[in-house]
Amino acid sequence: MEEFEPTIDQINDDIKPAWEDIKFLSERLVIKLDCPRSFIGGMLHAIASDFTEKNNTKNKQNDQI
Repeated sequence: MEEFEPTIDQINDDIKPAWEDIKFLSERLVIKLDCPRSFIGGMLHAIASDFTEKNNTKNKQNDQI
């Protein structure tokens, strides 16, 4: 597998804003649910596990076509 190296523009225009949005929404959810930060951390961990190579949704979608 080839390692992905984002461009500076991708980092500034796409990755950093998405990162900040995810963090902001996670913080709001902690407050709204009045739950421990570890609960949201677990949720984010579960989402992250869906983005591993072995769980590549893009590949699964291509297999179904």
